[in-house]
Amino acid sequence: MAPTHIDERDVLQWLRALGAERLSGGSFRETISTGIGEELLHEFSLASAMSWTRNKEIYERRFGQVPSWLMTVNPVHRPALCRIALERDQTLPQITETAALAAYQAGRDSSNAVCMYPHLSEMNMSQDTDKNIWHFEVSESGTLTVADFKSPNTRAEIYESVADAWVESPAHLADAMDEVQPLAWAVNEIYSEVRSEVESERDSASNDAMASDERVEALTARLDSMPEEPEEGAKDWLLALTTVEFERLVVPQIEGWFSEEPNWNYEDDYIPRGATSQGAALEFFESMDGDELDLLGVEIIEGDHPGSTYYAAELRGDVDAANKVAINAGMPVRFKRIT
Repeated sequence: MAPTHIDERDVLQWLRALGAERLSGGSFRETISTGIGEELLHEFSLASAMSWTRNKEIYERRFGQVPSWLMTVNPVHRPALCRIALERDQTLPQITETAALAAYQAGRDSSNAVCMYPHLSEMNMSQDTDKNIWHFEVSESGTLTVADFKSPNTRAEIYESVADAWVESPAHLADAMDEVQPLAWAVNEIYSEVRSEVESERDSASNDAMASDERVEALTARLDSMPEEPEEGAKDWLLALTTVEFERLVVPQIEGWFSEEPNWNYEDDYIPRGATSQGAALEFFESMDGDELDLLGVEIIEGDHPGSTYYAAELRGDVDAANKVAINAGMPVRFKRIT
């Protein structure tokens, strides 16, 4: 029995909801023609690109070609729509691109990641653009990495999920601190600097015969309200800042922090997997089911010994044999041995 279609009204409602989500962008770009003389620029991360490639391949294996309107949606959101269809065993409807785009754009504003730009370059992705094939390099030990991987250079590229929204308010930054531990360390440093300044000012006032008792008491009370350990006081201090104080004391320093390269020695354990070629390859193969991994001869390694931090996808078999399997099975992957 042929699968039924998801109701068009449901899809349009989902598109409106997806369009209202704030996107953080990414280092990859895709230009899509709308067919009405304009082009859409989508910005997204490598992990999103790989997820879209994988979910598209699964959808088309079951239902046939994805509807053309789906390409008007950012690759961040396309996999979710494919997964809904797969879970329901219903195909996505053939609605018009105009209707889909109108619904998707309805909740968006000019600051979000889907924008209209004419004459921009095509997709900047390490894959064959015609065949959507991802290429992976295989080390002597079998570790898989994404070929021609462009490593991010700044924290803004690495911690892209929080790189934009934090600046809106102290509360937004506090939420970002919960998500990214190195960012919390950066705010803690600012807090410690401010507390040290208050302490120095209090000490100077205490030793100044001309300073009023009220001033010394006020500075002492302020210092007492700021715990010495930043882990205990930084967030409460941040949330109590006025907009002016936030923009003066915090925003410039955190903007500078995001523009810099991370301290790999201290931040390595907190950097998202997709920020490295090995981690991005691991995310890609983790999205495959076990039977496909077995066919290719790929194994997911989550620590090769107790306490190990080595996480990777490894090709256990022969490269040529794995490529032959991928071609015969229609899998969008190819392998190349490196030395």
